[in-house]
Amino acid sequence: LCFTGSRKLAELVTLWAREDARLTSARLADSISVYRAGFLPEERRTIEQQLKDGSLKGVVSTNALELGIDIGGLDAVLLSGYPGTMMSTWQQAGRAGRKGDDAIAILVAQGNPLDQYFMHHPDRFFSRSHEHAIIDLKNPYILAGHILCAAAELPVDEGADRQFFGDTMDEYLHDFQSHDLLRKTSRGWVYSGRGRTAEAVCLDGMPQETFRVLCQGKLLETMDRGQAYREAHEGAIMLHQGETYIVNEMDLATHSIRVTGTSVDYYTQPLKEVELAILETLDTKEVNGTRCSFGDVEVTEHFTGYKIKRGDTIIGIEPLSLPPLTFRTRAFWFIPPADIEKSLDTDGLDFAGGLHGTEHAIIALMPLHVICDRWDIGGMSSPSFGSDGEPAVFVYDGYEGGIGLAEKAYEILSSLLSSAYEMVRDCPCEDGCPSCIHSPKCGNDNQPLDKGAAARILGRISGEIPACGQEQVPAVTGVVPS
Repeated sequence: LCFTGSRKLAELVTLWAREDARLTSARLADSISVYRAGFLPEERRTIEQQLKDGSLKGVVSTNALELGIDIGGLDAVLLSGYPGTMMSTWQQAGRAGRKGDDAIAILVAQGNPLDQYFMHHPDRFFSRSHEHAIIDLKNPYILAGHILCAAAELPVDEGADRQFFGDTMDEYLHDFQSHDLLRKTSRGWVYSGRGRTAEAVCLDGMPQETFRVLCQGKLLETMDRGQAYREAHEGAIMLHQGETYIVNEMDLATHSIRVTGTSVDYYTQPLKEVELAILETLDTKEVNGTRCSFGDVEVTEHFTGYKIKRGDTIIGIEPLSLPPLTFRTRAFWFIPPADIEKSLDTDGLDFAGGLHGTEHAIIALMPLHVICDRWDIGGMSSPSFGSDGEPAVFVYDGYEGGIGLAEKAYEILSSLLSSAYEMVRDCPCEDGCPSCIHSPKCGNDNQPLDKGAAARILGRISGEIPACGQEQVPAVTGVVPS
């Protein structure tokens, strides 16, 4: 069993594994399958049974097979990259050897900063304890689901249960009543919706619109709007069960995506621009002389086009016209000291590229301090933000209402900044690479980026480079201060 960190990578590894296996035997190639969210229930059940009875020799999966599903005993587990948390790491590794026989688990590090951090510090990997889960129980989207599920088990009492659901409970109760989901009785509020309560609650905290992917009228899979924008826009090359498809049409009115099978030697990558507005500042503090804040923000994502790439070469860029995705969440942000920009300009370094690299480095190492995946968080940087025109770097929860990730990172911001600085400083590359400031999820194709500027900014705001001594730091691009 091979675990990967994304649906797309799971499909790619399956494709590559089948190609290699076919050199030995077509039968062996056919005994390799992929497993991930989005598949139809009957497809998933079939793969689970075939893995359990041994008719499948290998399965490539996202964390969908990490727990909760009986797949029998396995001889070997391969982790394609650090899963993001120690809990997931040992849960995935523990899929092998459950019958008591000898087994092996192998972690193959990827080039991203977090994986490379552990490769350079294996002692910290093996001595690291399990993380504490973080959840914002005051998030209105999470709280609403809790109330609805509670009412399905026992009547909710407006007085006694206020200790669990807070003073805003009445608002949710009456809102659910107006949508025929709750009914008030002499015993309290009870669930009155159609179907199971779980079907009305989204576990990841974000209400989603489901898109159906169709090939010649046959339903292949389903996906939410965000994933559809990223992976199944018109012209996109997408993978399903190790087969390649091209998207012919995305119908926003019917939430349907029509694809046809194809064989091409290129892939597509979306281009995205992010707008951010501060709604309310909840807290402000100074960290090593840098003004930092935490609060509510509104994020708007514009998918402006997509690149057509063969390997690392861009062979075309096509525009997209999609409605923006907008959601409210929570973020932390900071305003670098005013003298940093002048110092970088004097030394010929790109301030905007430094801010962008700083944003990427912080997001890359957040999972080291907060239980999350880098795909759970987003960021934005600007050399001139808002009406004041101040430079700023934002990091936000990628979920409606926020789930506590940015808030926790804000609490330990000094440690996070120090880790990010050390990672950029110690990376042996000259101009930036996937192990330090390049991000696989950057909607701007990792442009602009300046590693030397990012190291200087991180060094200053982490307190590793004192303000008075900054002029003595080497400033040649690619030379990172030590």
